Amino acid sequence: ATIIDKDLLADTTHLAGISVRDVVVDGKADTVSFAVVLDRATSDSFSVGYATSNGSAVAGPDYTAASGILTFGAGETAKTITVVLPHDGLTKPLEIFNLTLGAISGNAASTVQVTHGTGHATIGAHGQPVVATPVISVTNIVGGEKIGYIDFQVSLNAPSNSQVSVNYGTAGGTANSNYDYVTQSGQLIFAPGVTTQTVRVALRDDSTTDISRDFTLNLSNATNAVIGNTVGTGTIVNNSVETQVTGGVAIDTVSYNASSSRFTLTKVSNGYLLNDTAGLNGTDLLVNVERIHFSDKNIALDTSGTGGEAYRIYQAAFNRTPDGGGLGYWISVLDKGASLKDVGGGFVGSAEFQSVYGTNPTNAQIIDRFYQNVLHRAGESGGVTYWNGVLDSHSASVAEVLGFFSESTENQAGVIGVIQNGFAYIPYG
Repeated sequence: ATIIDKDLLADTTHLAGISVRDVVVDGKADTVSFAVVLDRATSDSFSVGYATSNGSAVAGPDYTAASGILTFGAGETAKTITVVLPHDGLTKPLEIFNLTLGAISGNAASTVQVTHGTGHATIGAHGQPVVATPVISVTNIVGGEKIGYIDFQVSLNAPSNSQVSVNYGTAGGTANSNYDYVTQSGQLIFAPGVTTQTVRVALRDDSTTDISRDFTLNLSNATNAVIGNTVGTGTIVNNSVETQVTGGVAIDTVSYNASSSRFTLTKVSNGYLLNDTAGLNGTDLLVNVERIHFSDKNIALDTSGTGGEAYRIYQAAFNRTPDGGGLGYWISVLDKGASLKDVGGGFVGSAEFQSVYGTNPTNAQIIDRFYQNVLHRAGESGGVTYWNGVLDSHSASVAEVLGFFSESTENQAGVIGVIQNGFAYIPYG
C-alpha cells in the first residue's frame, strides 16, 4: 500500500510543479527515456500531453517521433516517456531533439502547473571510424536549482578499440559545495565503441538571490585516451530569474533592446546561457535558438546549421575571417534553401577567388591551395591523389570539393574554437 502525507499534497494554493528532464545517451543507444516528475503528489489523477520536436536531430532517421497522453494517478510523482532511436548506419555528430509537455486535464488539473515544460535529449556522436587514442572532453552545462541536478557530458571524439577510463572531480568556483551543489568524484569507464557518458551532480536549492553561481568538473588521469577539454563549468541559475527560450524547427531569433556589451554569452551542452551583467534582464537559457539580435549587432549561434556552414565555406574559400556583410548575405542564401554547392559556386566565380587561386589554375594547384587555405597544412599523398582524381574525372566540381573541404571533420574542429560562442554578422536585406 502507498501512504500519502496529506500535508504534502498539492492543492489550488500549493500547486504541484511538473517538469520533464534533460537526458544524454550514447550514440549506440536504442532508446531515450525522459523522466517526467512532480515536486509534490496530487490527491487525484490527472493527465498531461506530450510531443517530440526536432532540434539538430530529425524525426525519422535520428529518432522516432512520439506524442501522446501521460497519466499520473493519485500519489504518483514520476513517469517515463521512452523514444526509440533508429540506427541508419550513417556517421552523425552530436544531435539534440526535444520533448515538450502540453495541456493538463483531469480531476487534479487545477492543482498542477508546468514548471519545466521542455526536455532535451542529446544523442552522442556515432558512426565515426574507431581510433586507437581518442580525445576525451567535458562540456559546460547550465541548470536551474528547481531541476535538482546538473549532468556534465563527457565524450570521446571517436570510438576507441580499447577500454577508456578517466577520473573526475568537482571543484568550487563562485558556487559552494556546502550550499549550492554536492561534491562528486570518481572514474568513468568507456567500453570499446562507447563515446558518451554523463556525470550527475546534485544541486542544493538554497535561498540566495544570486543570478548564477558556478563550479567545475575536472578530468584527469585518462587511460587509452588524451584529455582535450579538461574543465567543464556548471552554472547554477537561480529559480527566480532563469528563463528558458526554446526555438522550433525554423530559424528562430531572440531580440534584446540593449547593447551586446551588457551581456555575456556562454556555450553549454544544452544551448547558450545569456546573462545580463547589469542584472536587468536576468539570465536566459537559449535552446534551439539560431540568432540573437541586440541593439548594436547580430549574433549567429547555429554553428551546426546554415550560419556555421556559411562561416566555414567563406573562410575556407578565401583563407580569412569573413566580413560581416558578406557573411550575412551567404547566411541568408543558405537560410532560403540554397545548397552548399550553390554557395561554393558563388565563391569560385568571384574575383577574390581568382586573386587567391589564379585566373586559370590547374586541378592540382586548386587542391594544393585547398589544403593550405582550408586545413592549413600540406596534403597527404593519398588525399591529394584522391581529390585530383575527383576533379580530373569531373566526379565533382571545384565548388563541390570546396564544400567537402569546408565541412570536413578536420576543418570543423579547426574553426569551432572561433565560433562556438556565436559570431557576429550583418543581416542581408
